[in-house]
Amino acid sequence: MPLMAKRKNKHWWFLIGLLSALIAAPNATFIRSVVADAGVLQFNIYRFTAATIVTAPIVWKHRRKYRPKNIPSMMAGSLLMTVAVLSYVSALKVAPASYVTIITLLTPIIFIIYASRLAGERFDSQSLAGVSLAAAGGLVLVAGPVALKQHGDFVFYPLGTALTLINSMTFPLSIIFFARANKKGVPMTALMGVSTATTLVCAVALAVVTSTSVPVPSPHIAAVALYSGIMVAVIARSLNIASYERIGAVVSSSLGYLESLLAIILPVLVLHEQLSREMVIGGVLILLGLFVVEHHKSRHHKHHHAFHHH
Repeated sequence: MPLMAKRKNKHWWFLIGLLSALIAAPNATFIRSVVADAGVLQFNIYRFTAATIVTAPIVWKHRRKYRPKNIPSMMAGSLLMTVAVLSYVSALKVAPASYVTIITLLTPIIFIIYASRLAGERFDSQSLAGVSLAAAGGLVLVAGPVALKQHGDFVFYPLGTALTLINSMTFPLSIIFFARANKKGVPMTALMGVSTATTLVCAVALAVVTSTSVPVPSPHIAAVALYSGIMVAVIARSLNIASYERIGAVVSSSLGYLESLLAIILPVLVLHEQLSREMVIGGVLILLGLFVVEHHKSRHHKHHHAFHHH
């Protein structure tokens, strides 16, 4: 592929990763608004039923592509994603969304560690500096307002912390396994279909074991479940994994911090909420870090990706 075409292609995948972050940004806020009324298992059953119905024809269409060489990665990714989403929604029920968001700032860093250890990606100092800037911006953006609001009285949520850490460790690992399965011939939408079906089966099994009733959801809960199940669990995740395969863990991690920025900035733009000093400082750091990473990658064309070697 010519150099200019290759650069343009990577920029397109960067924009796709950006679109993924934009779609998923309001997810935590929306889930937090309904999970107390809906219940953790019930909400996950609602949203993954919708996602499974939408993706079932795709899963069936590509059934001949599920082979011994890709089934282990596909199922490992699906089970890890199940643990990730159940722990995340549970964390949002027992701890404030801002508290959970602070801990999930670790996720992109863990993602880079996994990509280095398991996928063999190589990262130079400038790329890591860009991610560090984005991480600092995320910390200022989320932790600053929380600290000011609490006036030094920090509230610790042990269960919420443990659940969020489980999510931060399992979610990026599932992405890597899905990328492996995709490289071995399983289409991304089919992978997301298998993943959502796996999560649905596990959630239903837990509901049966714990004798949890699942009533018909209210229109508001149903709307959030449709958004979280189809737009986020299927579309945004597919775009996220596909872009990660082309732009690498460093840029994907920086986009993760941009998602945190968007999650807080969107209410300012849509609901006309006040823009704070912490938002401005955190946003500038995140965007600067993202620029450093993307500009460096585009200029040097040194995208080492272990999946290309399998």
